[in-house]
Amino acid sequence: MAQSYSLAVYSITINTRWKKDEKQVLSDFNNGQDFLQYIDTMMSSWKQNLNRGDQYDPVNKYGNEKEGNVFRLSRDHNGDYYLYRRGRYLSGILECGEYGTEEEGVDIDSGEVVFRKTSKNALLKPFYFMFYIPENSNIGFLILEKIGNNGIMTVLNNAIIKYYSTTPSDNDYVLKINPLSIDALVEK
Repeated sequence: MAQSYSLAVYSITINTRWKKDEKQVLSDFNNGQDFLQYIDTMMSSWKQNLNRGDQYDPVNKYGNEKEGNVFRLSRDHNGDYYLYRRGRYLSGILECGEYGTEEEGVDIDSGEVVFRKTSKNALLKPFYFMFYIPENSNIGFLILEKIGNNGIMTVLNNAIIKYYSTTPSDNDYVLKINPLSIDALVEK
């Protein structure tokens, strides 16, 4: 069965808590903070260590122990990370997979067991992502690749929220990342 590939589009907004209609300018909120720089800093920090986003870390292991998934920035054959910043865009490839079960991998022609995945192993799939945060706008966009029913929205959203919650703020802001329909995108 062939895999289906698709893209999902999300809107990104930040508003002041208890003031739903008071949306912040994403390129200049919280005394000059730029949301795109904030995301770039978060993802770039994943290059320096094994602790990538929303994960447990009993001695430098990474993944989300409660959800049974692991993720990391993908690298090319030279070891360079797939993370690119161009103007108001940040794009790259995030690998994600589940662990916690034991499974056999078989040769589809012979039926022979080729490998055995243990509960400590994860098969990683690469997913494309792109953030677009226009200058002086109170709405930004996130495009995520989906492979069949699999995607990285939950993993990425949890990582952003966790990182965001550790950022000092003079105000109480609420970050929202919501699905966006094509009709709403065309209007924006």
